[in-house]
Amino acid sequence: MLTPDDALLVQREPDLPALATLLDEAALLAAVRRCPGMEHARSARCGYLRYKPHTSCLARLKVVVGQEERLWIAKAHRPDVSDKIAGDKIASDKMRKSLGASSEIEASPWRTKVLSDLALVFQPFPHDSKLPYLAALRRDESRQGLIGRLLPAIPMLATQTSLQDVASQDCHLETLRYKPERRYVARFDCQSVPRAVLKMYSAAEYGPARRAVKTLGNLAGVPTARPLGHSDRYQTLLLEWLQGPSLDEWLSTAQWDASLGSRVGECLADLHRQKTNKLPLRTVENEIDSLREAADGLCWLVHDLASRLGRLVPKICCQMACAPAGAVPIHGDFDPSQVLVLDGAAADSIGLIDLDQAALGNPFWDLGNFLAHLQRKVSFGQLSEVASEQVWAALLSGYQETAGRVDPRQLAVYAAARLVQLAHEPFRYRSQNWRAQIDLLLDRAERLLEEPHRVVATQGAGRASGRDAPWVVVTSSHAGVDGAGQGRAQVEVVDPFVVVSDPAMSFLPEAIDPQQAEEALSEALAATQGTRTLRLRAIRVVRYKPGRRCMIEYTLAQGDGTEPIVVLGKAHAKGKHRTCYELQSALWEAGFDDRAADGITVARALGTIPSWHLWLQEKLPGRTAWHALQTGQANQVAARIARAAYKLHEVELPTRRRHTIDTELEILSQRLTRLARMRPRDEKRISDILAACRNLADELPQTTPVCSHRDFYPDQILVDGGRIHVLDHDLFCLGDVGLDLGNFCGHLIEYSLRAYGRPGHFAECQEAMIEQYIRLAGSPTRTRAAIEIYTTLTLVRHIDLSTQFQERKQATTALLAHCEQRLAAWMTGC
Repeated sequence: MLTPDDALLVQREPDLPALATLLDEAALLAAVRRCPGMEHARSARCGYLRYKPHTSCLARLKVVVGQEERLWIAKAHRPDVSDKIAGDKIASDKMRKSLGASSEIEASPWRTKVLSDLALVFQPFPHDSKLPYLAALRRDESRQGLIGRLLPAIPMLATQTSLQDVASQDCHLETLRYKPERRYVARFDCQSVPRAVLKMYSAAEYGPARRAVKTLGNLAGVPTARPLGHSDRYQTLLLEWLQGPSLDEWLSTAQWDASLGSRVGECLADLHRQKTNKLPLRTVENEIDSLREAADGLCWLVHDLASRLGRLVPKICCQMACAPAGAVPIHGDFDPSQVLVLDGAAADSIGLIDLDQAALGNPFWDLGNFLAHLQRKVSFGQLSEVASEQVWAALLSGYQETAGRVDPRQLAVYAAARLVQLAHEPFRYRSQNWRAQIDLLLDRAERLLEEPHRVVATQGAGRASGRDAPWVVVTSSHAGVDGAGQGRAQVEVVDPFVVVSDPAMSFLPEAIDPQQAEEALSEALAATQGTRTLRLRAIRVVRYKPGRRCMIEYTLAQGDGTEPIVVLGKAHAKGKHRTCYELQSALWEAGFDDRAADGITVARALGTIPSWHLWLQEKLPGRTAWHALQTGQANQVAARIARAAYKLHEVELPTRRRHTIDTELEILSQRLTRLARMRPRDEKRISDILAACRNLADELPQTTPVCSHRDFYPDQILVDGGRIHVLDHDLFCLGDVGLDLGNFCGHLIEYSLRAYGRPGHFAECQEAMIEQYIRLAGSPTRTRAAIEIYTTLTLVRHIDLSTQFQERKQATTALLAHCEQRLAAWMTGC
């Protein structure tokens, strides 16, 4: 019976009538039993699919007949492509003739069978139209012919004088992996001892694979499986057998240690440092095309993913396009299954296998691929979050010791890209809940892009080298003894920014020291938590601006066994903690508490630690408004954000800070003057924009100043179901009515230009936001004019900001042109 997800897919695919058969085990078994000699098959199960919408679906099947399990290949075609159906049959017949007829091969269970009513072709393994010599391995003569070609290279067999001697030594092939029409991998055993790996390819894959193995298999200092021999006729490679479990297997045991992970990272860095020009070039355009192709396939599998991927994939592509140029030798498919822990060697000796996709490309592809596979394991419950972080931290530490510092943003981007591509696998390998697993992988990809610092993981091995690195793994685990002499659980500490070395915030080492932090937090939280029996479990530095401010996330277990609490600590170099704490408390008391009927809240302030210039607040649930504004509920969310802004503007709280239009022009003047020096070719354009901004400011309607957020944009809004949480009030001030919504709309337009290449992607929800605010605030003409003016000024400010971030630089020219158009339109009354 089809699962609901499979049934929905079948409904959308009328061109492949056999798709329903392949996805339904009962229907598949009935179809298999129609093949001669298979009438008594007991079960048939699909274990691998390669699906091309409207075109074909190739499947690898396991069929049980009696006590024997057999591999079969099934291919669903469109009924109107009879030439392709016949072609599969003809190719199989030609293959049998080229190999020589035998009673075994001509026997009915080994013949190709076409079910014309379903446009479905069955081929028993090893008959494969794209691996024509795979069937040769079944027959003694052809198998010996292949072995004869490779014989001199097979260890321990080179002394044999004849094929008969080889045949008498109990030599056989043990299938390891098989992807129909692509490649076959087997272990070559002699006298039950593994001797080599045999890999047979399709014509399209053989040439690149041979080139990659030949190039990287002989590089000094890189422990890869050496090439032993090849046969162009059989499209086959013979590789050295490396003895030992894969890293995948080690991850499921208790044998993991950080030194091994560090060695894996060092080995990968050594590979990336090799000098060769004999590998194919994998450009960023290739990577982007591959990602978009994967996204298109996912959209077809699950139609309601289109809007989600329409937001996620352009963001990834935009940031991939901004990656620094350069190409090094890369593995191309680097993940835990491609790393072996070698037997009979030192504990940290490892080997790399499966170099078929090696190329010259961006090293972030290998790192991101490995991280994506770890994230997938965590998502599917195959690996704990803690274990994943330990593995990743150790690998990255070893990599950076050899290759130098790594940009976390690019690493997060490439890992997110690979997660999108891996999202096909739950369907491809026939997981029962494949739709839910796709969502889990996309959740991970979105989280990486939203919080790139979280690619830094924890480990107990200490810190990575490189004090000048913009981010490094600086992590530790602390255990101790409590006052009663009992053992204490470990505390994980993550400091990806190396905040302990900031001279302007010399108190930060204490703030991330587990023992001191636990004592200070217990005292500071006593009033709100009603107990001092708090046990610190984790410390993470989540945001940091050197010499200015730092945000630290503390996870604490409560003595009564209830759910742990997560507290955010915000430290300020200039000692603004008391002011910020009092403002947050005042907002909470002014109707932004967790009982607010309108669902618009702020985080509750929990206390202060004056010696660290730090104040504490609860961590709120939800996702940033960026996500919600790119869903089918965008307009409704935008209206609720407008209500949040209006609610904030209506409060009456004392503040000395004032942000006027003159303040805005002063900021723009400083930024644009500096930008003009950096871009002398655009100096005239920038000067004209600044002059036009001054003229535009003269048109700002006079309004009564209101309490304003001043940094109001989607990152400062958490959407949690029906609740809106407003974050980060550090810039709270009196400002013009249009300041906050203009800033918000400016951010939407800037992101739209950068990610989608056009300014109007969010136009509908922008209008919904402005209309809702006008309904609440009144004065439609003046209010709209004020918002539009501050939107333009925000966009002008973003011209300078775009030059300060690598991923935004490609948008600078577009921003310049768009600001010129907006200013010209305003001045001409358009």
